[in-house]
Amino acid sequence: MLEFRTQGFNGYAVKYSPFFDSRIAVASSANFGLVGNGRLYILGLTPKGIVADKWFDTQDSLYDLAWSEAHENQIVVATGDGSIKLFDIALDQFPVQSWQEHKREVFAVHWNLITKDTFCSSSWDGTIKVWSPQREESLVTLPTHSCTYSAAFSPHSPSLLSSVSSDSHLRLFDLRTPASVSNHLTLTIPLHAPAQGPSTLRFQQIPGALPPSEGLTHDWNKYRSHLVAAAGVDRHIRTFDIRAPSQGPISVFAGHEYAVRKVAWSPHLSDVLLSASYDMTCRVWTDGNGSKDQSGQVLPGGFGEELGRMDQHTEFVMGVDWCLFGAEGWCASCGWDERLLVWDVREFMGGERGNWLENRRRDEAVICKSNIGIPINILAEYMSDNLTPKDNWLQNLIGPRGKGNRVMITLVDEDDFGHRLLLTFPIRIPQQQSCGIGAIITDFVIPHGE
Repeated sequence: MLEFRTQGFNGYAVKYSPFFDSRIAVASSANFGLVGNGRLYILGLTPKGIVADKWFDTQDSLYDLAWSEAHENQIVVATGDGSIKLFDIALDQFPVQSWQEHKREVFAVHWNLITKDTFCSSSWDGTIKVWSPQREESLVTLPTHSCTYSAAFSPHSPSLLSSVSSDSHLRLFDLRTPASVSNHLTLTIPLHAPAQGPSTLRFQQIPGALPPSEGLTHDWNKYRSHLVAAAGVDRHIRTFDIRAPSQGPISVFAGHEYAVRKVAWSPHLSDVLLSASYDMTCRVWTDGNGSKDQSGQVLPGGFGEELGRMDQHTEFVMGVDWCLFGAEGWCASCGWDERLLVWDVREFMGGERGNWLENRRRDEAVICKSNIGIPINILAEYMSDNLTPKDNWLQNLIGPRGKGNRVMITLVDEDDFGHRLLLTFPIRIPQQQSCGIGAIITDFVIPHGE
């Protein structure tokens, strides 16, 4: 476990860079975010530990941040004075752009992972706004009529945007629909609703229906486009199928002793979820979607189980994020104890549970995040049967396997009509190397196994 002290500033959010595996940003606030300045830390992971490459001070507290998906040096932050600021870490001191339309604190920002040219923000003023770095005014304003703690674009569609609010509801907006009276609102799901149908039996020991309480966080599953996890003040994490909003939660995760402040689905495994809570713990869960337990039995869909917990923080844990690169399991967390921790969830699962996660890793394909887009036809020229990789970026793609092993690599792309295109190439790992999975190629799927 690595640690960095944000002395004098309490952490609110942490995000790994989508471009570099050694760069982390932390949004923090003085005096627990109640009054005072904010500070944006840009941290580097080095052989000597975590070092502060740069930091930017702001006049008000920082509550959230999001890395640009189009520019490796740009990052947007949400502030307590209602403004949104865009920083370029290659420059010093001042933001390169600032927007001031929200009337109250901005509590969340999220970049569009598909189009990469827009981002959204949500505020205590009861609105969500969509922005472009190239525009001085917001593109769209979506009213929620309640304090909105979390808003995010779907990682599967550039037009779908979701939020959770203090009125205990999950909302889904589709920007492709006419604004009309609904303001693009297409779906509203009560977070406190009981489970309906056969799934109710799975929750007989877990209260699926509780009094309405504030929703604080939510996240889209990276593999199942219909699945959203949400949590908040009532201490429970729930997953919802947006295709069947009336059936209530599919899974309910109970275990946290205080409000859940942040949830994040794994970018590597479709059923693994990480959470951070005011009970000073981070916990890793599985929703059991077709996965197997330690005895090899297939878990029924929707069965939630805690796999492990990390309790090294000494104050509220406010933010958590998965590393997109390398071996699955590495993540970062920050909290009001003025500490950033970088750790491996497998170390806190222990024994058979840790081995079980490692076995799950071999059973499921890993989608690698892209640094640069390389067309399929060009990539094909670099691959053929029994040939070794010709470039370092290709060597980084392969993964931690034995030297000389043969690996089948499947390239995934879409044509102009959205149809999936698959090209599979066998490739042999060089005898002199055994590399970790890198994040270089666009939309790669690497099937595990020989």
